[in-house]
Amino acid sequence: MRTFFNASQILPISQAVINQAVRLKQLRKMSLGDSIIAGTALVYNLTIITRNIDDFRWITELELVNPFNDT
Repeated sequence: MRTFFNASQILPISQAVINQAVRLKQLRKMSLGDSIIAGTALVYNLTIITRNIDDFRWITELELVNPFNDT
């Protein structure tokens, strides 16, 4: 885990991220954490890597990867 976190970049929760998170929460009921994750990915054009892709699948602009899926 230490290697992973050392290689990770910390991204700020900017006003643009907050705006995206609010927009997503207005479109569909989702947790605050998920909306911030999705908003961050949208603002910074990032892929979300998660085992729980069902919470994000409806956001068509997002690229999702389930690392536990063989396909």
